[in-house]
Formats: sequence, C-alpha cells, structure tokens
Amino acid sequence: MKKFNILFPLICLIVISCTTRQKTSESLELPREWKFQTGDNPEFSKPDFLDQEWKTINVDSYWETQGYAGYDGISWYRTKVVIPSSLKKNNTTLKTVRISLGQIDDVDEAYLNGKKIGETMGWDTQRTYLVPFDLIEWDKENTLSIRVSDMGGNGGMHGGIYSISNVRLSDIVILKTNDKPSEFKSSDLKFDKTLLFNFKVPVEKMEGTIHVKVYDAVSKAVLFKNEDHIVVGSKADSVYRISVQLKEPSTCKIDYLITSNALADTLKFSTLLAYNPATRANEHFEYPAIKYSVPGKIMPFELGNIEFGGYLYERLNANLTQRLLKIDETGILECYYNRPGKQTWVGEYTGKYLHAASRVWHSTHNAQLKTQMDRIVDILIGCQNEDGYL
Repeated sequence: MKKFNILFPLICLIVISCTTRQKTSESLELPREWKFQTGDNPEFSKPDFLDQEWKTINVDSYWETQGYAGYDGISWYRTKVVIPSSLKKNNTTLKTVRISLGQIDDVDEAYLNGKKIGETMGWDTQRTYLVPFDLIEWDKENTLSIRVSDMGGNGGMHGGIYSISNVRLSDIVILKTNDKPSEFKSSDLKFDKTLLFNFKVPVEKMEGTIHVKVYDAVSKAVLFKNEDHIVVGSKADSVYRISVQLKEPSTCKIDYLITSNALADTLKFSTLLAYNPATRANEHFEYPAIKYSVPGKIMPFELGNIEFGGYLYERLNANLTQRLLKIDETGILECYYNRPGKQTWVGEYTGKYLHAASRVWHSTHNAQLKTQMDRIVDILIGCQNEDGYL
C-alpha cells in the first residue's frame, strides 16, 4: 500500500531512533529584562565583554517605548543565564536544546557564548534555535547576545516565548506534499498520495507513528483511516506513500498526524485530497441594462452578437493569452489546500484573478478560461473551514 524513498543524503548525522520515549515539559524561563545598547560592535557578542554601563530594557516591548523613540538601525541585547544539566539529561538523543527568543523586529543574529546559533528575518516570527551541547557551559553562567537590525518603524525584541527547553518534533521536521487535489473524472476512486518529511537538521533515523484520516469536507464523515509505524530520515525513509480507495465521489480532505518515539509534540498536516466538480447550469445571461424606455420605441439589441475589435480587442486578448491562461494555480491555491501554505496573503491574489478572469470571459467566452475558473472555485469550496471561511 505504501512505499518509502530516501530523499537526500546528509553528511553529519544524528541518530534519534529509540525504544523509550523521552518526553518532558521541563524548561528554563529566560529573563524579561536584558542589557541593551544601540550601535554595532562585534565585541558585543563575546561572553567576557563588560556590559555594566549598558541600559536595561524589557524584551516584551519595542525599544521605541522604552526611551529610544525614532531610533532605526542596529542594537544589541545581552543577558546571562545558568543552564542546568537536567536539560542535558532530557535531550540525550539529540544532544541539542531549544532556545526560544520571542519575536524580533526586524532581523536578528543570535549568539551563545560568542558562537552564532542562528539568524531570522521577520518582525512577527517566533525565534527558535537549536543549540548543540558543546556550546553550553552546563550549570554555569552562559551569555546570550542578540544583534538586532531594525529597518524602520518599531524595532527590537517585543514579546513571545523566552525559554530554554527540550527539542520538539516540530523543531526538526517539516511536513509537505507536492500533490495537487485530484478531480473526479471517471469511476476510478483510487488515489495515490505522498507526504514528504523535510528535516531542518541532519537526522539519521527517526521512528514514530503516522495516523491518516480521510473525511468528507462538508459532512465531516470519515471515509478512510489508517495507522502505520514509520522510520524516516536520511538513512531511512523520507517519503510516506499511501493509496486511498473511496466508495463514491466526494470532496474530501486528508489529515496526517505524526508522533515520534523520542520527541514531544504532534505534527499535523492537512490537505485537500480530491474534489467533485459542481454541476453548473444557466451560467450566463446576456441582456441590456435599461433604466428608462419609451413604449414602442425600444430597439432590440443582441449582446450576444457583439464583437470587439481594434485596440480594445488587442488588450483583452493579451490579458487572456499572456496572463489569465498562464496563471500559476498552485501558487494562488496551495495556501488553501495545504495547511500551512506558502503564502499568507494568497487570498488577495485569488480574488483579483477571479475578478479579472470573469470580466474577460464575459467578453471572450473562452472555454479554457471558463474551465480554469470553475476548477479554482471548486477547490476553494472544498477548502472551506467549518465556519465557512477559507
């Protein structure tokens, strides 16, 4: 029913397969008040740098609200923390801990004891970095230094989760699929689907369980369920394949739930498995818009016989052939049928496309464009959440 493939080779490998679960919620909260200094100097990242003269500010609020209004540019944050060896004991399978540094506006470079542990861009992105054991001074004082670059508006650390904790499954694995929703076109109700495991860090082998559920997108009735033991990683399997046999055509979704034998957390990935095209009738009516008329003086006007020519025809045809018929459907729809998707503002693009396409179709009646619009709408209908929103 399923087949596993190796997706990619990795040079430096971490073995995290184990028979006993090492799941614990222990974590160390980081201070909310850090040392702060505007300007830039690579010495600021070093643990032996003397920061006694620096100001102290709260990392739950932008620096503009704490005496630095109007400042844009580079600043540094520093704090010291004792990391207990108990965290080391709870993460022996990965020999790594998880450091969460909240949200930072706009770009950060994070250092532990003078060694860079990561960088991220995005004012509303939660910073999470995995730190190897050999960078940590266990049961001793460690120095965290954050270089922040603010390009305008508010800047700096401004809230979120600040902690050192155990590595979670979501820290090392991203689930995705390259499959598009299938359309029911015949009596064949069997679909072959794949789920990809992309590892953020080198992993030799990871054991766990995958739960698969297929259900009707409207009624939520369960149509198919399956549970499998999985072994994935660079020296194991990185693709999960499954065949789903349905009894009748239905717009349906598929949920994957992944748990690991070694790590806490449950990963969920949902996508639109298949959609049933809606039956459409009396789709287009052509009539003149008449507000005032003189009885007996109305001249028949057949809109269906109108043909455009000249410059207007050239522009309509260019919009049709060069833009609308070449739209990247996956690009504007993937955020809906794969959750999470790639583009958070994709709804704006989909609406603009359908608006432009419907106006051009009214003038051209292009069959390919109509089929494309119908397909997009059918997929959007299938992707609706329980509250009706996309």
